[in-house]
Amino acid sequence: MERMNGDTYAYGQFFIKSLIWAGIFVALSQAVSIIVSLIFTDFIHGNPHRSKSNAVSMMEIFPLIMGFIAIIGVFIVFSLSQAIQVIMLRKLYPAFGRRSCLFVALATPLVTIVTWYSYDYLTPTNFSFVGADWVPPYQHGISFTRYFLTLAYQCMVTAFSLLYFDYEVRKRSKKSVLLGTLLITIIAGALWGYHDATVQYHFIDNPADSPSITDS
Repeated sequence: MERMNGDTYAYGQFFIKSLIWAGIFVALSQAVSIIVSLIFTDFIHGNPHRSKSNAVSMMEIFPLIMGFIAIIGVFIVFSLSQAIQVIMLRKLYPAFGRRSCLFVALATPLVTIVTWYSYDYLTPTNFSFVGADWVPPYQHGISFTRYFLTLAYQCMVTAFSLLYFDYEVRKRSKKSVLLGTLLITIIAGALWGYHDATVQYHFIDNPADSPSITDS
């Protein structure tokens, strides 16, 4: 079994690379979601409130903007949890080899708490464009729903990071990991975009239900 010297090996570089890839995949998912949502809303269902040329312009601009924001968000939210996992691997890998990845995976439920509070306090979670009756004022803190949703995202990031780390250590091609993640990313983005479009259908067909900044 291949071992690494914890004093000389730069464990962190693998997790930085994997976090960069994670940011790229999240940005791609955002882009696919926006494009799919606009296609279904404006070109398939029809949106009388927006011209098709405007929708095309949004497809060109919004994915770049939201993708850039997504990459920054990934680093803000997951950097601290990644650092904890790097420290764990640095301590455990020289003694346990690949089995140390299992220990890191088992610690994910605890690391998730760090991830949630990074999101809760380091990102602008308390802002909204709509009225108070539409979205209740944001309250900081963790709940079961928030925890398990964060755990789902953390599990995906941790699984990808550990796979990336394992393939790097064993000098294996990461093509299968990256292509598999790419496929999942595109599918998830498309489903997300379709869901957003179906929500828009309701407001297009029922204008009276649309949110307003003047709601009180």
